[in-house]
Amino acid sequence: MYYIKRAVLKIYNRISKPIRSEVVLFVGIALFFAIAFLCFLGSSTLLKYAYILCRTTSELAFYFVVIKLICSIYALIKYKKINNLKTHAIWLSVLIVFSLPHLPRIFGYTTTQIGDYYEKAEYTENYVVFMSREPQKNENRKVYTLTAKISRSEDYMSSEISNNYITCEQHETDITMLCYHIEKLYFNNGGYLNFDEVDSEYTILEPNKEYSVEDNKGDTYYITLTKQKAR
Repeated sequence: MYYIKRAVLKIYNRISKPIRSEVVLFVGIALFFAIAFLCFLGSSTLLKYAYILCRTTSELAFYFVVIKLICSIYALIKYKKINNLKTHAIWLSVLIVFSLPHLPRIFGYTTTQIGDYYEKAEYTENYVVFMSREPQKNENRKVYTLTAKISRSEDYMSSEISNNYITCEQHETDITMLCYHIEKLYFNNGGYLNFDEVDSEYTILEPNKEYSVEDNKGDTYYITLTKQKAR
């Protein structure tokens, strides 16, 4: 630990003050988001924290690259030179490496895979789900592996009340969130269940969690959405 700390301090002291400020700002913003995730993501797994933090850091690095290139062009136009060019180039290279995962999104690359880094905000895709019904008396609960038509979209959820601490007034605020909805559930014999007439708030699924959902006829089914696409 001592040698790591010593090496970090040695590198830090060799960085020029302007670059040092940028490094501190970048790390500070990244840590701010990390703390925000810990506070607001609740019971999410450590892997999900790491995923969101890496994604945010990549986006943050991309914007730092853009700003730094603009500042460098401005310095060349006004002063005809860039002080500490080698240090600036090294720091810019580090930022570019951090921003690489975000670049495909900039150029429009997206997928319809649940949980993918490049997942679209809105799409419709067939996924494998586990379905069961409430068992009858003296009957074991049977779970079926089926195909479901799943749509991902941005939905307005029920309003929440927010307090204005200056005027002591309460306001209703719309909650928007990206949701996975079940639209149809297909049986192996060619039949299907429809959920399109059910209030969308009651057809939301979260991957790998079981939810009770009513179809258009009012029958209740227990459905677990997986991240496996149906063939």
